[in-house]
Amino acid sequence: MKKFYLVLALFLLTISSSAQQIDRHLVLLEITTGTWCYYCPAAAQGADDLHANGDPAAIIENHGPSGSDPYANAYSVARNSYYGNTSYPDAQFDGEWSSVSGGGHTGTKYSQYVAKVNQRMAIQTSYDIAIDGYHDGDVYNMTVSVTKVADDASNNLKVQLALTESDIQFNWQGMTELNFVNRLMVPNATGTSVSFSSVGQTIDVPLTFTFDNSWDIDNCELVAFIQDDGTKENHNAVTISVPEIPYGEPTAGFTGTPTSGYVPLTVSFTDQSVGVIDTWNWNFGDGESSTEQNPTHIYDVTGTYTVSLTVNGPYGTDTYTRTDYIEVIPLPPAPEADFTADVTEGPAPLNVHFTDLSSSVIDTWEWDFEGGWSGLENPTYLFSSPGTYTITLTVTGPGGTDTETKVDYITVTEPVPEPDFTADQTYGAVPLTVNFSDMTNGTTDTWLWDFGDGETSTDQNPEHIYTDEDYFDVTLTVTGPGGTNTITKDDFINTLNLLSAEVTAIPETICFGETSQLNADASGGSGTYTYSWTSDPEGFTSDIQNPVVTPDETTIYMVEVSDGEQIVNGETTIFVNPLPEITLGDWPEELCNQQEPPVQLTATPDGGIYSGTAVTEDGIFSAEEAPLGWNVISYTYTDENGCENTVTDSIFIDNCVGIFNENATDASLNIYPNPNTGRFTLASDLLIGKVELVNQMGQIVYENVFNTYNIVIDADIERGVYFVRATVSDKTGNTSIVYKKILVN
Repeated sequence: MKKFYLVLALFLLTISSSAQQIDRHLVLLEITTGTWCYYCPAAAQGADDLHANGDPAAIIENHGPSGSDPYANAYSVARNSYYGNTSYPDAQFDGEWSSVSGGGHTGTKYSQYVAKVNQRMAIQTSYDIAIDGYHDGDVYNMTVSVTKVADDASNNLKVQLALTESDIQFNWQGMTELNFVNRLMVPNATGTSVSFSSVGQTIDVPLTFTFDNSWDIDNCELVAFIQDDGTKENHNAVTISVPEIPYGEPTAGFTGTPTSGYVPLTVSFTDQSVGVIDTWNWNFGDGESSTEQNPTHIYDVTGTYTVSLTVNGPYGTDTYTRTDYIEVIPLPPAPEADFTADVTEGPAPLNVHFTDLSSSVIDTWEWDFEGGWSGLENPTYLFSSPGTYTITLTVTGPGGTDTETKVDYITVTEPVPEPDFTADQTYGAVPLTVNFSDMTNGTTDTWLWDFGDGETSTDQNPEHIYTDEDYFDVTLTVTGPGGTNTITKDDFINTLNLLSAEVTAIPETICFGETSQLNADASGGSGTYTYSWTSDPEGFTSDIQNPVVTPDETTIYMVEVSDGEQIVNGETTIFVNPLPEITLGDWPEELCNQQEPPVQLTATPDGGIYSGTAVTEDGIFSAEEAPLGWNVISYTYTDENGCENTVTDSIFIDNCVGIFNENATDASLNIYPNPNTGRFTLASDLLIGKVELVNQMGQIVYENVFNTYNIVIDADIERGVYFVRATVSDKTGNTSIVYKKILVN
């Protein structure tokens, strides 16, 4: 067998007198796992994440035990036994240097794993390791080289070589694939013993194995590591992808481009040999040769040539010959340009297809259409404008170039006009005056209108009066340089069945806040109607026939009714009367329940009705009859338009026996801001003691005791009206209760 060694990952340290340790290549991670194991997916995912993130780890997953996992084998079971692992999962980092036990059915152990890897990578090693080799078919001859670069106490070292496979599609415990599966250890799970006599010594361990073709070679890699068999600590590790391992002996191969052509022919040769190659020797078959790997050669003489390539390498020589591989052809005669067209005359736009009739061998075509260009052999070109066009074709081939010009070859005439027209109105009551507008496309000299009622016109844009009730077809015939054309629009004018709509609002006059219904009663036309409502002022739209509206002010409502052919418009106005404005009199904010006599409440305008607790319809409020707390009083007034409005306020009733001091006034307590959000300031020239907030139901929603003159209250309360009840004291100790109303919004 021809052999060679290709160094793949050997970083040899130049040993100095100080014999320094070096950074390790990779941390060895071995995981005890099993497809039956409920908590193993998180460990497997952790290993996958290390690989995906490019973390420096060489990973081996040892499946077991035998009989419980289809991926368990003698090597993986032996490695699990080597570490004494009986719990699944369990992860060893550089052997017995450190481990992580346990896993999870979901999630990943990545954060714990990467921390261990980073910790280990920070520790230098006394051993360098590399792997290289070659293969001949399925037989792989590898060499693991270990160099002792610094003093170390280990005296029971083993060189290990494992083959792992990844991307194995397999459904297990919610996962869909297996990675880093231990398939093989060479020569076995025990490893190969090595013993160093001095620092700087390198030991090469040759290892041979046969690859099992049931494994996917593209997803296999070799893991080489050096381990202390006594402490089980791993000193260094390195990996190589199996597809990267080269063949052992060279096999010659090549291609050339092109392999045929006219003299002189330039051919680029590409080496496709495999194996380790040092030299290349080309024989081009015409007496010329080359030692370049990928040469270019020019053949100056016509003929057929056999080409051979001989390659040499450390492990052998090989020759590859391709008989009659290159054909050099004599130049053809110069081309003669010629062409034809499927049509040479017609109205614009004229689409013309050209056909090349040139003789000899042609490589390129250049067409000049006098305003356009093409490089196709048989192009199609659109002539948009009237005129005569000279066409030129230039052809180029191996034998030369030739040009053919045909003067005024294509004649494009004016196009036939395309008639069309519109009218300012197409329906209405007789007599109906209609203004027609010519919309013809193209040059036009004459117009002939037939209005469908026996009348005609030769004007371009005529006016016509319809006096009969009927449907009328309208026809326009136009004539121009390109010819004559006609268009007819059936039932274009309608004076017989006209669309109408009656628009109303019920009621037409409302008070602010009330509703009214719009009505659009359509008749005539096709009998199928659509409605489109708008308003002035803007803001309202609707597509139903009779919408209900609530305008804030007097509003005009417009509707467009369509039957698909005709459109009519109508409008109606809804008048909105404002609600009466009510101003309450000087109602007391708070009263004591023993106050006499009753209070007369007032409001403007007068004549309305009062309602609420302890109040008569004419506004007499009795504090003695009212319950303690807030008492809500309403005043309702109806104006001459029948529009009614109601205003509400509250009076607070307190049990003032024994605490009321007539010297206390509202002026002794200031509140700001008011209204507020529940956060406000109390300020007084009297000392503020107890403070309470009472809602309209008489419930205390906030209370606190202070002993200062300025207080910031921050109450988490809902929006509404509240009463502040504060106890204040002067310097002599006299105490009073002060009330203030606040609004929280």
